[in-house]
Amino acid sequence: MSSDTSLTGVPGRGGASPFLPMPLWARVGFVFYFAVYHLLGPAIAQAFAYQAPPYVELLILAEALHVFLLLLPVLFYHPSYGWLHPLIFPSIFVAAKSVLKDPVQLIDPLRSAPVSFDGGSSSRAFSISTLSDADLSEARIWLTLLYCFALAVYYAAFFWGPRFRVPRIAFRRPSNQQVKWIAAAGLIILVCSAFIVSQGGLAAQIAIMRGGRSAAFSGLGQFLVLAGLGVMVMLSWLAFDRSALRNPLFWGMLMVALVNTVVVSGARSALIYPLVMFMMIWWMQTGRARIGVAAIAAVVSLFFFGLAGIIRQDYGATDVDWSILDPTRAAEWIEAAREEAEWRGNEESDLAAFAGVDDAGLLMGRTYLGAAAFWIPRAIWPDKPRSADSYNMYVNFVGREIGDEFEVRIWGIPVGAEVEAFWNFHLPGVVLIFFFLGAFHRWLANLFVAYPGEPAIQVLYAYVLVNFVGTSMSFVTTIRMVLALLVLYSVFGALGVVRRRRMAPVLRS
Repeated sequence: MSSDTSLTGVPGRGGASPFLPMPLWARVGFVFYFAVYHLLGPAIAQAFAYQAPPYVELLILAEALHVFLLLLPVLFYHPSYGWLHPLIFPSIFVAAKSVLKDPVQLIDPLRSAPVSFDGGSSSRAFSISTLSDADLSEARIWLTLLYCFALAVYYAAFFWGPRFRVPRIAFRRPSNQQVKWIAAAGLIILVCSAFIVSQGGLAAQIAIMRGGRSAAFSGLGQFLVLAGLGVMVMLSWLAFDRSALRNPLFWGMLMVALVNTVVVSGARSALIYPLVMFMMIWWMQTGRARIGVAAIAAVVSLFFFGLAGIIRQDYGATDVDWSILDPTRAAEWIEAAREEAEWRGNEESDLAAFAGVDDAGLLMGRTYLGAAAFWIPRAIWPDKPRSADSYNMYVNFVGREIGDEFEVRIWGIPVGAEVEAFWNFHLPGVVLIFFFLGAFHRWLANLFVAYPGEPAIQVLYAYVLVNFVGTSMSFVTTIRMVLALLVLYSVFGALGVVRRRRMAPVLRS
């Protein structure tokens, strides 16, 4: 490893890409999905609509550009790419989540597509309610072009940005590793279970979820991190010990850890994301993308998504209706998932934040400052800036001023990395964040290419690729978990001291 190696053409096991090669049929299917469901289907539906919104042609052209940019890594596919490559996996993950939330779109792309060119909006956002139809269409066009601009900056940084060297790390297999993983996971599970009991039990904790997680779990971040770490310990056990899949204790503890993290965090993604990472690590170990198993897992996740939504969103009840767990009511779970996906889509949260910039003004780095100060408890700094999701709800949906004190019970309404960067520093913020994200993903790819078979790298790579999407909130969750895992691996003896003078080669294109 003394000479530089190219990322475009680095062989993995047996000469194949370590990111798991994507066959032609999969690439064609990927292009087909985005071309039909994100562009052609909505455009055809609009052609048969009773009335076209203002500037609909420009909106379709902007979306066509966005789809083309998303598909570039697949249209110009290189043998060194693959399912798990940073240029491809995030788009696959976004498409999978879209289908998971509303599978009807696969059979009815004209009426249930993930993108719509209809006029008007049913969003309850204050920032959108003040817009005319023409202003609304114009805002959608500029938002789509913002996505395109961010992607262009990302690609530029990935291919031509700075190259950060990958450290040469001494990896070891920890002794008595099964005992260590069981002990670590068991201790975390006990602490999280005790926390649930202290909050009044499982039913009481589920009831708390109905009021918004930002307020309900304020000041309890340490338990959120601990619950997530419990799941990551189980995934680490899988990565370091391939025989874990044949161990009933592993499966039992994994199920308990997943339930704990869902209940403690109140987020359904606390189950979905670990399942995705589980699949990624399993694929890395076998050197093969198991699409059939992934599809089965997606169907199971669909049922869970709807079921958990029914339980969590029943705001009028004081008790949990456990009868919803009856398998004969599975059709209700799917319908609930579809209805919530439609409701969330109608919120148009990104558009609300983007449209609100003119009236509300810029955040001027507030969300990034809050992320950088994540280690300072709010009890010490009560006015510490909040996440972009909280500001979006408070400012763009409720209609308050950015500098106002948060006087109402708040929860988060998600904002994408593009809009958060724009809301903080306008276009220079988008350049800064997505240039960093592109360069970082290049370094992450280099790290995986340098150590494709190392369990610690497999776990860290899977976690970062799934969870870090460029938002300030994802930065906080990622840095916390990565630091916790590095400490755990070092204590267990899985990581040695980084040799500062000898570094792994830079992977250049």
